[in-house]
Amino acid sequence: MIKLVFFDFTRTLSSKSVLQSGLEYLGHGKVYDDIMNEYRQKKINREERVTRIFAGWKEVPLDALPEIYEELKDGFYEAALDCLEFLTGKGIKYVLCSNMPTHLGEFFKKEFLFYRCIGTELEVIDGKFTGKILRPVYEKGIEVKRIMDEEGLTPEECVMIGDSEEDVGAWNVVGRDRSIGFNAPKHLEQYLYVNMSHWKEAPTITESISNKA
Repeated sequence: MIKLVFFDFTRTLSSKSVLQSGLEYLGHGKVYDDIMNEYRQKKINREERVTRIFAGWKEVPLDALPEIYEELKDGFYEAALDCLEFLTGKGIKYVLCSNMPTHLGEFFKKEFLFYRCIGTELEVIDGKFTGKILRPVYEKGIEVKRIMDEEGLTPEECVMIGDSEEDVGAWNVVGRDRSIGFNAPKHLEQYLYVNMSHWKEAPTITESISNKA
């Protein structure tokens, strides 16, 4: 029986990018684009990418988070919200598995009833982010395993839904039979039970996995 579903955020639940949002708020969208181009060209690794992007969040005030949150929320796929409601109705808990700042994750946790939120802890001084990472999320698989251990759950009781190579570690932790992609690249399908093209498929797929478990 499935008891916990982990969700990636960017390009999975929402069309908007969490990492980009803080830089966009400061008017530094090009900085984000430049860092991402370096990452795609393999000039920097995942840790360097995340570290440099959050360094760019320096001076983002906590008071700006409601505005950033609303912008991100606008990108939520409507059918994804229906999936969250479906899980709630089935008594299945769900966890936000992202590298978004934990301060921002609390907004999603409150409104959308996420059971827990995995996120990056950033330093705050005088009501503003300093750009320093206190606790990073570089490898989602480690975080998913930690939550499972804390909740006393086995891989057979969990599902991970994501869209990119950053989700591979988490997919491996729960196992291929409980790994769902959302428009994931073709080469990642080796890790997946199924690769969804639309969120309307999610309830049926989750039921199928639960019945197998």
